[in-house]
Amino acid sequence: MRALLVLALLLLLPSACRADARLSFTAAEPMAELVVTGTVTAAAPVAVTIRVDDGPGLSYVKRVNEERMLPPGPFLLRLRLAALRTPRGKALRPGAALSAIAFAPNGGVDFTPLLIDLPPALPEGVRGWYFGPSWAVPLRGFTSVKPGDPQVSGSAILAISRPGGDPVLSHGMRLTGFTTSLPPGSWRLALWTEDPGEWETLPAVMERRVRVNGDDISETRQSYAQWVARRYFAGRDQEADPRRLPFAALGARRGGRIEGTAVVAADGVLKIELAGFPQGSSHMAAIIAVPAGAPGGLAAAVDAVESLRAARFAEAWPVLTPPPPAPRAERVTLARIAPVTTAPDGVVVMRTEVTVPTALIASAEVEWDRGGPTARVRWGQWRWRRPAANSAGLDFSAAHLRGDSAAIPLRPDLPRPLVVLLRGGTPGRHQGKLILRWQGGEASVPLEAEVLDVPRRRAAARVGPFLDFAPHLLGDPEFDKTKARAAARTQSACDLAEVGRLGLAPMMPAVGKLDADFDGAIADLKAAGPGLAIAYAPLRALPRLEAPAWIARAEAALGAPVAWGVADEPSYNGTAEDALALAADVHRTVPGAKLAGFLNNPADAALLPALAVALVNTGYGADAEHIAALRARGIKPFLYNMPEPRLASGAYLWRSGAAGMAQWHGRMPTADAFDPTDGREGDVQFFWPTPGICDPHDLDADVLDLVEGAEDLRWLAWLDAAKDRRAVALRARLWAEVPDRWNAAARLAGKASAWRRDIVELARILKE
Repeated sequence: MRALLVLALLLLLPSACRADARLSFTAAEPMAELVVTGTVTAAAPVAVTIRVDDGPGLSYVKRVNEERMLPPGPFLLRLRLAALRTPRGKALRPGAALSAIAFAPNGGVDFTPLLIDLPPALPEGVRGWYFGPSWAVPLRGFTSVKPGDPQVSGSAILAISRPGGDPVLSHGMRLTGFTTSLPPGSWRLALWTEDPGEWETLPAVMERRVRVNGDDISETRQSYAQWVARRYFAGRDQEADPRRLPFAALGARRGGRIEGTAVVAADGVLKIELAGFPQGSSHMAAIIAVPAGAPGGLAAAVDAVESLRAARFAEAWPVLTPPPPAPRAERVTLARIAPVTTAPDGVVVMRTEVTVPTALIASAEVEWDRGGPTARVRWGQWRWRRPAANSAGLDFSAAHLRGDSAAIPLRPDLPRPLVVLLRGGTPGRHQGKLILRWQGGEASVPLEAEVLDVPRRRAAARVGPFLDFAPHLLGDPEFDKTKARAAARTQSACDLAEVGRLGLAPMMPAVGKLDADFDGAIADLKAAGPGLAIAYAPLRALPRLEAPAWIARAEAALGAPVAWGVADEPSYNGTAEDALALAADVHRTVPGAKLAGFLNNPADAALLPALAVALVNTGYGADAEHIAALRARGIKPFLYNMPEPRLASGAYLWRSGAAGMAQWHGRMPTADAFDPTDGREGDVQFFWPTPGICDPHDLDADVLDLVEGAEDLRWLAWLDAAKDRRAVALRARLWAEVPDRWNAAARLAGKASAWRRDIVELARILKE
């Protein structure tokens, strides 16, 4: 408490503020924390760097470099020194003389002096056990328990470490028993039992029994389908509350906390037993024990832990974009929708938002005066979201576009964005309206869509997402593999169809394992349809010595061109030599096999002699000259994972000369698909999970950038083919106006809409 009061006083003293803050010290206490405070004076979030050195003259890779984005206003960050790591994963030397500096590279921050402090403690008399390393213990008063501790029992004890930054859930242990000593009497217990997961896996809990000194305090029995409905989708319908901090919507529902009572006999033994299925059911992160009748009881002790979780969450995940102000609506109002112009094969996006004076549940549909374009409505659900997959901060965003437009919740404290996707239509001008209906009323907004009778050839370049199977459909631990694969493939077929409806190319389909499900994997590749399919993972998933034979068998079965991914960012992953060796093995056995590499570093050029297809991004070099150099070597070049995706998949793809663009990712949620904070990267999912197989797709707003870019590309293909002198002149103008170097082009990303408008207007003039 004393340290917090000091910090509060420092925040109030302008004379203590400075452009940076420095401190030299020796951290003798293992739980010591570096406390960084100050005020962001800029009007927008700024980057802050905290550098810690344990020796003189250290280079970037040998020192700690913590980087945070902080919003305007006061801030407080606490960094556990023993948890800090250099870019190469090295901890600070114990007992070393340390120097720390906090600064904002671009200014806009007033810092107060740095402090060294200890974390808060559990309430007096409370006992606690943390199943992780001693340097990670969240509160003073917890005892670290590690594998090998005689208090722990189980046939497959396993220490677990997870990303995400939760001070309680970041570590845990798989065990079946924990035995310790407590004074005799009645004790109240709280156990944090959730494994928050990693990569695509959120560990299922189907059967679990928690027994304390012979008495069951918790028992769970459910099927995998029930677990999916109750847990995997628990966050789907939980909309972020603009009046509450993000922890309430995300961290507070995590943890798997179980509470119960233990009677400790005269022998002083507390024995906790876990049993269940699958393995994640025997996970333990932390335990606290409170004597019955202690002041504040278990509630005060739990609050100490949860308050720490909330505080650390707020530090790790600052709000960079706050909720919008509450609208003031006297009636249900839909914002005007701008008219659009398209072609019979076009896909266009229309946007509006709804404001209401009181809560309603409404349906939405589009009606045309006569046969207009096919229309589908999506509504934006408000969530906390990372602004980018690797950013540490949250935006209040409605980018989750729900497909269940028959029951749209409308609320007075937030606008409700609506997106209308139009596809095709007969030539002519179409008048219609978007109608909202609710019990006792309706409201509408006019729609106008002009479909030009313009035949457009298919663009030579293709744009599409990486695709994979929905992980929750393949995750059934009961191992009914045939049933799980069938469900996943049914959903995958619907995903491929949705890709087509969006005007994108299914060139990178979800593919099963060749050595475990050969016929299914071949069917997966064929499902991608005509044109070159890129198989991202199947080759690299095979045992090295068996891979050439499997590829030979697959090539014989396919009868269609496939590029097998042999290298995935090899310089970054240190896999270049392995990739070259694998490529040589495949080419010896299957000389005609096409191999693909995903390249994001100039050093990856060492792989080019082995490749028929190269997918490159800005890390490797994505300028037109890089694309031309690949073509000169007989390699088919694609862009992938580009920033400014509308520009990259449209005007810049056209200008660069690449054969297409693939963007990450159709279905790549990290652990809980509705929690963006539980992984090393955020959830990347153009298609959000839906409870039913082949339900109307929930789209992420990011995929609309690809939709818009692909539509730009179709109009550019029309312009390429047009012979009228005005079209030739416009093409020459755009060719000169769109830079052939990515960095220059990215600065003009906002002009993509204007470029399309110019082409569309010319097409209209030429039809008159």
